[in-house]
Amino acid sequence: MKKMMIPLVIAISMLSAISCKKNTDPGLATNGTPKTSVNNGLTLPRHLAVVSVPLGGNIQAAIDSVAAAGGGTVNLATGTYTITSTILLKSNVTLNGAGNPNTTIKTNTTINVISTYAEGLTNLTIQNLKIIGVTDTLCNGIWIAALSNHFRHVTISNVQVTGCGGMGVHLKRVDTATVSNCNLHSNGNSVYCHNIYVRQSTYITISGNTLANSPNGTGLHVAGSPSTNLTITGNTVTGNGIAGMNIQDSPNIILIQNNTVSNNGVNHISAHGDGISFTGTNATIDSNTANNNFDDGIHTWNGSGSVTNNHASGNGVNYVINGTYTQSNNL
Repeated sequence: MKKMMIPLVIAISMLSAISCKKNTDPGLATNGTPKTSVNNGLTLPRHLAVVSVPLGGNIQAAIDSVAAAGGGTVNLATGTYTITSTILLKSNVTLNGAGNPNTTIKTNTTINVISTYAEGLTNLTIQNLKIIGVTDTLCNGIWIAALSNHFRHVTISNVQVTGCGGMGVHLKRVDTATVSNCNLHSNGNSVYCHNIYVRQSTYITISGNTLANSPNGTGLHVAGSPSTNLTITGNTVTGNGIAGMNIQDSPNIILIQNNTVSNNGVNHISAHGDGISFTGTNATIDSNTANNNFDDGIHTWNGSGSVTNNHASGNGVNYVINGTYTQSNNL
């Protein structure tokens, strides 16, 4: 038995040594073409491909190269990349900046700044960068929207999006996504454009973000049936022209907790200028602060769940609770 175990241990050790090797030269060639992700003649594991793009380099070529290798990371440098065509994401690729706002992707053109080349993609990550758009409503910061074939496993983290006349972030028909620790502000120049728009999506987490100053839109807008299993926690939502949060079309299983929603609704026109406007089932609306919103602090139009431990003050009306909701400890 011992003689059989020795070759097995050696084989496992050799595989571990290869998988732990790092790409020592992940940059681009002088002509802007991504280099092959190899090290000492050994092709890296497909999921560990890495390409770094210098300022002025070709971000799309790097994404294409990493996707062709089976997935990995495209690292962007500190500084500003000015683009004239949309950056198209592909499956299993992480687009990683040097931090927000250290890495900025900017456009002076009416385009979606970051979008996708096809539907049904999986494992898309955007992190650690800033996006600056133009104020035309056809310019969206991050646009991930499917007609039929859903996207899966999308992560947007530590990203700032500003100056887009359309959506800051648009997720449509996405299954399992997280938008966290982002600063989305001054996006949305019409009642149909918002800092974040989530539509017909499931298992979505919106956490720890600042959603501010959409001039004619909403901080967070959720619409379209079916939308299920939404977690909305720890966000600061302020100064948006319409509602802070408008959640409609009866989503199911919703947690709205520990959010601060204030000073929304100044340009509400015929729409609702509430802090939190909600309709849905199996909702937990707990421990939120809603202050100084133009219309209602927390307004449920119908549905079911619980409204507990919230604090509302200085709103047009602090609480309007319709539907079947358990209420307790609301101040």
